[in-house]
Amino acid sequence: MLFLWLFTGQSSFAQNCYLQIEGRNLSKEISSLSQSFISQYVEHVQSIPIQGNKITQKHCIYKITVNQKNNNIIISISGRNLNSIGDSKLQGIDGIQQALLKALYRGNPNKISELCNNYSNFLEIECRRDIQSVIGYASISHQCAKSPCPSQTILKLKAIDVAKIIAMDELAMKLGVSVKSIQTVKNGRMEHDVVETKSGGHLINVIFSEALIKDDEVSIRATAEIQFK
Repeated sequence: MLFLWLFTGQSSFAQNCYLQIEGRNLSKEISSLSQSFISQYVEHVQSIPIQGNKITQKHCIYKITVNQKNNNIIISISGRNLNSIGDSKLQGIDGIQQALLKALYRGNPNKISELCNNYSNFLEIECRRDIQSVIGYASISHQCAKSPCPSQTILKLKAIDVAKIIAMDELAMKLGVSVKSIQTVKNGRMEHDVVETKSGGHLINVIFSEALIKDDEVSIRATAEIQFK
C-alpha cells in the first residue's frame, strides 16, 4: 500500500488541508489527476513541501481510497467539502479519470454543469439524463385576478400557460436543474406574458401533451431531457 500526501491552499503550512491518497499501483497517475481535479472543482492542491511538518489530527484531511473489484476501479473521496464515491469499468488512467470525475459529479452538485461541459465524454450517462415527465396543474377561475374577469376562453389559455410553467419547474427539479420562472407565475397566476428562466443547464426536446380540462382544473404533461450549457 502506497501513501501520498498533498495539501491544499497557499497560506502557511499549518493552515493547509491535506489529501491522503491510498492505493495499489498507478499512484503517480492518481496523484496527478487528483491534484488537477481537486484544484479545479474543490480546493487548490499542491505537493507537500519536503521540509513540511508532520500531519496531525488537527489538520484538515481529504482521503482518497482506490480499490479494484471485478475489474472495476472504485475511488472514494472523504473530506470537509466532499464525500463521494466514483467507479469505472475502464482500465488504467482512463478508468482513474472517470472514477474521479464521477465522484466529483455525485458529491459536488454546484459543479455539475462545468463537469458535463468539460468531461461529457467520461460522464456520458450522468450528463445525458433519462427522459422524464411530470404533470402541471392550474385552476381556471383562479386566473381571474381583476374585476371584471376576462372571458372564459382567455382564462383557460392563461391556466394552460400556468400549467405548462408549473410542469416545467417540476420537471427541472426532478432532473436536478435549478430553473426559476422569474415573476412569471405568482400564487398560481400569470404575472407576465413572457417566460424568463435561469438555469445551470437547460431542458431539451420538451414536449407538452394536449391540455386536459376537467371542471375548473387544467392539467398538462411535460416530457423532456436535460442538456448542460
